[in-house]
Amino acid sequence: MTSILAYYFAYIIGDIFYTTGARMNIYSYTVTDPTTRQRIPVSHFHVAMYFLQNDLMLSMLMFFAVFIGFILDLFLFYHVYLVSRGTTTSETFKWDDIRYQIKRGRPVVVGVGVADSDDEEEEPVTNETSGKGKKKASEQPAKKAAKKADKQEERVVIDDVKKLKNVYNRGAMGNVMEILRPPKLWK
Repeated sequence: MTSILAYYFAYIIGDIFYTTGARMNIYSYTVTDPTTRQRIPVSHFHVAMYFLQNDLMLSMLMFFAVFIGFILDLFLFYHVYLVSRGTTTSETFKWDDIRYQIKRGRPVVVGVGVADSDDEEEEPVTNETSGKGKKKASEQPAKKAAKKADKQEERVVIDDVKKLKNVYNRGAMGNVMEILRPPKLWK
C-alpha cells in the first residue's frame, strides 16, 4: 500500500510537469540537431531535462518517490517469498547459519525440547552421618545420569543439508492460506 502511495505521488508530480509544459506550449518548441543542423521537435527527454534544470526540487522528489516505491516493492516481494516458505526473517538467518555449519563439515546436533542444563535445582549430595551413625545414601547422581542418557537419545546429529526440514512449511499455497485464514478459525 505504501509503495502505491509513493508511485501515486510520483505520478502527481509528473502530471504537474506535464500540465506546466502544456501551458507553456513546450511541446511545440524545436531544437537543433547537432549532427544534421536541422530543427526537430523536442522529445520527452528534452522536456524532462528542462524541468530537471528549472525545478530541481520537484524533480528530485519525483525520483525519490519512484526509488522508495521500488524499495518497498522489493520488501513486499521478499516477505511474500518468506511466507511461501513458511519462515520468518530471523528463522531464515538461523537456517542459513545451520546450512553453513553443515557445509563446512561441522555436524549440527539438534533436539526438540532438549536443554543442556537441568531446569530443576539439584539437592546437594551429602555424606553426613545421621543421628544413628549411618551415612545417608543419595540417589541424585544415578537419577542425573539417567536423565542425561534420556536426553542423549532425543538428540539428532544432522550432517547433510537434505536432512533439514522446516516443520512449519506447508507448501507455498498452504502457507499463504494459513496467513489468510489461520488454523484457529478452521474449527
